[in-house]
Amino acid sequence: MRKLVLLTIGLLFCGTIQAQISKGDVQLGGSISWNNVDNGPTKISIFDVQPNVGKFVSDRTSLGLIVGYNAVTRDVMVNNNIFELNDNRFEYGVYARFHKPIGEKFYFYLQPSVVLGTGEDQFDTTNTLDIELFAIRIIPGITYFLNEKWALEMRFGNILYRKEKASGAFNRDTDQFTLNMGLSNVGIGMSFYLK
Repeated sequence: MRKLVLLTIGLLFCGTIQAQISKGDVQLGGSISWNNVDNGPTKISIFDVQPNVGKFVSDRTSLGLIVGYNAVTRDVMVNNNIFELNDNRFEYGVYARFHKPIGEKFYFYLQPSVVLGTGEDQFDTTNTLDIELFAIRIIPGITYFLNEKWALEMRFGNILYRKEKASGAFNRDTDQFTLNMGLSNVGIGMSFYLK
């Protein structure tokens, strides 16, 4: 009996789903964050902005562009000397977002993206590294429509492959693979939809 009641509620809930997005809509969104940590001699300041724009090519799929800027400043103590490290990155890329309605105003989405970037790492204003990066990322999330034009978004976790090449004062190649699907990597944003 309990299974029958749950099935009936589920069917009624699915029957009330109304499309909030449709082919031709344009989504304007992105994120901005700032973080400052002061832990004695070690200080870290992080600023990150990532606007994006996407166009729906069907009622459930959008394609879009990502542009971003990330700046990190660190004061690190080594052998009783404080060194300032500055990292600056410009990123640009493309993404696809696949939506699945899970309620009247809720959508689950999966967003794979490919990102390229350039930047500079500077060590105490004397040593500089030129940075080139390549990343493939998959981000799951949920969209909740407040009304026809505005939606809240929550991203949770990601799967990331990132390759970074540095040249200048010394050469460095870094390969990174991350699988983080926990609550330690949750982001909240907002999007505006042009109908």
